[in-house]
Amino acid sequence: FLIMCILVLCSSYICSCYFYPTNGGHSFRVDNVGLQVGKTKVFLRHKTFEYLEYLRGRIIVNHVNKINALLRGRIARKQYKKRMTAVMSAQTYARRFIAVLKAKSILRRNAAATKIQKTWRGGRDLARYKLIKLLVAWTQAHFRGWEGREQFRQLQEDQKKRKEEQKQILQEKQRKLEEEQRKLQEKQKKLEEEQKKMEEEQKKVEEEQRKLEEEKKQMEEEQRKAEEEQRKMEEEQRKAGEERRKMEEEQRKAEEEQRKAEEEQNKNVQKTQPQDPPANKKSAPKPTPAPPQVPTADTAKAGCSCIIS
Repeated sequence: FLIMCILVLCSSYICSCYFYPTNGGHSFRVDNVGLQVGKTKVFLRHKTFEYLEYLRGRIIVNHVNKINALLRGRIARKQYKKRMTAVMSAQTYARRFIAVLKAKSILRRNAAATKIQKTWRGGRDLARYKLIKLLVAWTQAHFRGWEGREQFRQLQEDQKKRKEEQKQILQEKQRKLEEEQRKLQEKQKKLEEEQKKMEEEQKKVEEEQRKLEEEKKQMEEEQRKAEEEQRKMEEEQRKAGEERRKMEEEQRKAEEEQRKAEEEQNKNVQKTQPQDPPANKKSAPKPTPAPPQVPTADTAKAGCSCIIS
């Protein structure tokens, strides 16, 4: 109904524009086409009416065709869109399936290629690693051998130097010991000389002692004669006794000094020669104190109390 109304309005507008032109609102007559338009009515001839109906029908048909074309075009476009949507979805699924297959095949190929490359590169790198390891081991072995030989040579040189230094030190110590031994021998010789001198002095003392004994015998003979004078000489004899005590103390001091000198000599000999047994030396006999001389009248007159060595 809407479409028919639209067609009628369109046809009336066309007819009014084509058959009823206006000029300022005034009507005009058209005798040539068999049409007469008044103020309220329109008068037509039969031919004109048929012609107008023909024109109206042709216009209606044209408009209907146009409307049909538009509607069919729209329906066709909708169907085309639906079909295109379906086709595109189908193509999308198909292309996605093909792309997935292609991607899987590419991934399989890439995985296989990666595995082949990994295996080949691993073998190549393993061969290189083995070669490098062999070269490094050979280089390290030669370098460590050279370094060990150098260290061993350095140790030998250091050992030789230490041996030489120790030898020099031992030689110096031996030389010092020899010098000390020589000095001790010189001291020992001096002590022996002093001992010989002391023996000679002792011999002299013994000779003097024999002389004193002879004189004592003579004095005993004279003593019998001097018994009377002895009483007079008691005071002088007491003085002689005091002097004798002093001489005995001096003699004891001399004996102690001689004994100390002998002990020092023995110690020096033991230090210089600890393994060798001490040499057999004649110890100097201790000087025996001479008996006190009995004063006689001649000695008393001379002012001599007694002689003690």
